Amino acid sequence: MSEYINELEKILTLKHPRLTFSILYSPKRYDDLISDNSDKYDFRNDHFIIILCKVDSCIILDAISLYIPSLTLKIEAPDRSYDSIPIETIDADVKNYLYAKILQQQSWLFQRISENTWHLASGLSHQIITQHVVDGALKTIPFSDAVIFRIYDEEHNILRPVAVSGFKDNYYDYSVSPQESISGKVFESRKPIILNSKDDILASFRRYSAIRASVMENNPIANSLICVPVLDQHYCYGTLTILSLDRSSVFNSLAVSLLETFASQVALAWRNAKQYDEKVESFNQVNSLRQQLEMQNEMLRSNLDFHNEMIRLSIKNNTIESFIKAISNKINIEVSYIDISGEMYGKLNNIHKLWVSLTDIKINEMSGETGYIRDDLYIKPMMQNQQAVGFVVVNKSDASDYIRVMLSRLSDFLIMDIMKKVSSLLIENKRKSSIMNKVLSNGINEDTTSTLSENGFMIQEWIGCAVLSLANPTKGGEDVKMLDVHNKLKSLLVRSNAFIYYDEKKFMIYSSDNSLDKINSTFTKLEKEFVNVGFHQAGFSNIIPTIRIKQSLEQALTTLAVLEKRNKEGALRFNNTGIERLFVNHEKEEIKQFIHDVLSPLVDGSEKSQVLLKTLNAYIGHGCSVNNTAKSLDIHANTLYQRIRKVESLTKMDLSRSEDFLIISVACHMLSLS
Repeated sequence: MSEYINELEKILTLKHPRLTFSILYSPKRYDDLISDNSDKYDFRNDHFIIILCKVDSCIILDAISLYIPSLTLKIEAPDRSYDSIPIETIDADVKNYLYAKILQQQSWLFQRISENTWHLASGLSHQIITQHVVDGALKTIPFSDAVIFRIYDEEHNILRPVAVSGFKDNYYDYSVSPQESISGKVFESRKPIILNSKDDILASFRRYSAIRASVMENNPIANSLICVPVLDQHYCYGTLTILSLDRSSVFNSLAVSLLETFASQVALAWRNAKQYDEKVESFNQVNSLRQQLEMQNEMLRSNLDFHNEMIRLSIKNNTIESFIKAISNKINIEVSYIDISGEMYGKLNNIHKLWVSLTDIKINEMSGETGYIRDDLYIKPMMQNQQAVGFVVVNKSDASDYIRVMLSRLSDFLIMDIMKKVSSLLIENKRKSSIMNKVLSNGINEDTTSTLSENGFMIQEWIGCAVLSLANPTKGGEDVKMLDVHNKLKSLLVRSNAFIYYDEKKFMIYSSDNSLDKINSTFTKLEKEFVNVGFHQAGFSNIIPTIRIKQSLEQALTTLAVLEKRNKEGALRFNNTGIERLFVNHEKEEIKQFIHDVLSPLVDGSEKSQVLLKTLNAYIGHGCSVNNTAKSLDIHANTLYQRIRKVESLTKMDLSRSEDFLIISVACHMLSLS
């Protein structure tokens, strides 16, 4: 640094040989003097300040510079007289020297830009460029010790920090919108902003920002900053901000020019990187499509080979079990199989538990037609009309992409066999329905008994009938649904002498035995399990002599109709239907009219009518016992007598007459069910 003293002293001594010059480095700082408004300067510009003063018999000249070392000159004449010192000439000589040095400094700074531009141009990825932006900005602009590089995010309309130096990592959370904050204003106006004091910087934040407050809580506020647009011709990619955290008034027009020049090179590098990324992405997409096409072609060839192999193995193996075993050997993994008919093949752990998954509607909806993982198994549903009809299962560790595709082809192949079972059920059900219609029409005789026996149903002394109504029948895949329910019923009643068939949405089940208890046991089992099988209502007949088989069906249908009238789910036996069985064939409006004809004075909605109706129901419910009724209502017996007389007066009924009592009791009962 002594070169500055030596050079200036040599210049001045050469021009003014009779004067004595003593030159030292000055501790004064340009930015300190600028911020101290009380000082008076003899000269000031963006680069240096000149201060002249007389001390004793000499003149002191302070040359306080921004970018080169500050100097203090002590000038003395031989006669120790001020007047003999040509101060204006010396002042001009010092300024010329400072300008020359500043030009050298500027040249050096622009050389640094050139070097940093080369680094920018050498990077093709945005990640590398962002690091060069930070390094280059700090090296290019004197007194800068922090950098913020923001890029505009078009999708979210924000300026997002992509490179930060001098702040903590949470500064990356501080994104701003256009026109917001200093960066937003620069981005919107495309013009630089320079602020040389902390007060000016704080004043620029005109609106409160919770994010900014949170970020700046643990980060410093700068004393000076320059923010310039990262501009490529007419397109602005974002903003570049340099900051001085420790010093004020250190940035000038030169710093702005330097940073703008550097930012334009950043924009160019960013554009090139963007184009490079687009080309790489395009290349990767083409390459990916090519690889996908090759994989699909290979998969197609494999599928075709596998399909031909399945046809060959199906011809050679007559049963599904042997076919699945042959497939397992072919693809060299253990394959298990379970279908809606309850057939299971395979050695995988817990294969029997998949029956619950198979018949779980929610699982079927979630799995769709694609496979899914459960525990350590990969399960591929076999779908028919949006209904799972079976599963193919392998160990999760064996379920490579290739194996999954093969299992999909295998599933398609096996569905055909399952649908054969569905078709067989349809034919069997039609045959059973026809047989039972003949039995109901002709009654129990030697011919019908023989026919039922040939179809696995032995006619014995007693018979009972159950009619079950399906819950939430699916719109599609009805036949598959029926196969599922039918097989569950067969499994449930495997030890019972039962005859099962269905019609529309109802299943009819007949049970015959010489023991009343055995038939009752069958009914009890159905009552416990009918919901799990897939029904929501079940009507059971009385157990009656087999000769009255038609009556058993009528009783079961009547019982189910009572449940439907009640609009309730559950199971009900014929002997518990009460008087309601007499009304199942009546329309709702007809029943409402009957209730209205009898009880209209008590159902007008008034408070008095409600009290009378409650009293009447309690009176009927307690078997016309005055004491029990009055006690239950917590009223005096005389009050009860008065209310009963009022009821009789309004309804024109005499509750002491058995006919009137029956009518009004039935009306109250039907009202409670409506």
